[in-house]
Amino acid sequence: MTEPRIYSVGSTPSTPVLINKFEQPVVQVSGGSRWTVFVLEDGTAYETTRSDRNNNRTKLNVKPILMARCGYTHYTLLSREGDVYGRGAISENYGQIGMGKSKNCQVPEIIPFFKEKKGELDVVSIKSSCYCTFYLCENQQLWASGYNSSGEVGIKEIGTNQYYPVKISDNVTNVYTDNYSFFVFWKTEDGKIMGSGRFGNVNKLELTGLIQFKQHEIIDITAGYGQSLILAQKKSDGLQELFHLNGKVPRKINTNFISPIVEMSSGNNHHCIRLEDNTVYSVGSGGNVSTSKYNLPEITSGMKWTLTCSSEDIILLEDVPSNERNTIQKDLLLCYENSWVTDMEIVSGYKIHKDFVQARIGKPIDTIKQVISGWEKEDLDLLFLWMYSGTYKGKKQADLLGSLLGINELFKTKIMDAMKRLWIDEEGKNFTILVKDVDMEEEEEEEEEEEELVEVPVHKFILYARSGLYRDMFENISVEQDSVTDQSGKTPETIELFVKYLYLDQLELTADDDPALTIEELTNAAEFFQLSDENKLNREIKKIKKQFQL
Repeated sequence: MTEPRIYSVGSTPSTPVLINKFEQPVVQVSGGSRWTVFVLEDGTAYETTRSDRNNNRTKLNVKPILMARCGYTHYTLLSREGDVYGRGAISENYGQIGMGKSKNCQVPEIIPFFKEKKGELDVVSIKSSCYCTFYLCENQQLWASGYNSSGEVGIKEIGTNQYYPVKISDNVTNVYTDNYSFFVFWKTEDGKIMGSGRFGNVNKLELTGLIQFKQHEIIDITAGYGQSLILAQKKSDGLQELFHLNGKVPRKINTNFISPIVEMSSGNNHHCIRLEDNTVYSVGSGGNVSTSKYNLPEITSGMKWTLTCSSEDIILLEDVPSNERNTIQKDLLLCYENSWVTDMEIVSGYKIHKDFVQARIGKPIDTIKQVISGWEKEDLDLLFLWMYSGTYKGKKQADLLGSLLGINELFKTKIMDAMKRLWIDEEGKNFTILVKDVDMEEEEEEEEEEEELVEVPVHKFILYARSGLYRDMFENISVEQDSVTDQSGKTPETIELFVKYLYLDQLELTADDDPALTIEELTNAAEFFQLSDENKLNREIKKIKKQFQL
């Protein structure tokens, strides 16, 4: 596996500076003004100063860390066991580490409040703003501690700092804030998004209640010192719109991106956004998008940039993703570009993968045919490129997709939703892998008996897209052939688990599976089946090892 690269760049497009490697791959970075925290693959965490991330590194004496979040002069850690650590508040202690008015931690210390309430209040996620920390618990209660001059903590008692955690809300599903922010937003189970902080003359508002968002679904929020970015999706056609919030009135930002926004982060008064095509842009304090994208090094195939803003700059981590775009979706593009495994002519001269298109849109194929009847090839190309790649290019396709009467929910579906539907679609599976089922202990006694072949059904185009081994095989056999005997020597259970992985991009063991045998049989499977992203399957195997302590 290639070591992921980490770069630091200025708040406006500048030359990236490489951060030296650690002994293991870094899986998470969070930066504030005083410190940057790096979390490695095994949960080891390092603290560095913001000004010297390459040399001034301190290995933290903490349990394996799941999550790190930096504020301005503090940071908070959440361990894999559920312990919450606080560190900092050196000069200005407003209660941001939740340990009392006079407590300044020179090293990370477990916050007593949550230690004493384990089992009752189990923290599952943490966020740090400038001088506050927010703790989201398993029971969906949101707690917070810290500075509350203008409602930054999210409670009614304005001007009263909270030196110990206090409950903010029930039924919370998500929290949005960043390291230099004086705002916090949280989403409740009923879909409302509340905001608290310096909103002009008000300290709290319901974001989803604003007129600008009545017809939108809010996808993401990132907050800086005095302003926020809000990524929303129109309910009518699913198209993205980006808003700048300064005070309590959102202003729409006009963007001409040819690829959707998938990630945002904020620092002081600077923001950063990443598009699905991996380009990264800065957004200034007035909500103006830079005309120059960051001049990042060429990305390794199958990888992406994960970004996080510190107080003054931006950190970019080249990370192998678990998301659909960089694994399954890129594989599916092979099917879009190659008609060998298409099985239906949807219009004259235009062939598709029937089950995939039907699962992708969620409508019967006859309905789809009726809608696109009479379309020009150029428009069909735009439509089906979006179905397979998840991207649209320019206003023409946006208008096209927005006008699809009867299938407007197209934009609300995701590739993985379609893949899950395909996995459970037994009737649509048009190819069979025949696997030998021989009990090795009784093999000698039953030499004369015919070996039983277990059938593992699959969609032919899934095998074609995801496995180089089967792709080569299909190009050398008859199109009509509907089965093949497996030559890997693995058990039927392992082949079925592997086929499920091809659909879902993750290994899901059942109670009947033997974890040790699964690991043994799947070792080197990625290489044997010639997966486009071998590292992804190997990481899934590592997760099983850790889960079962093998």
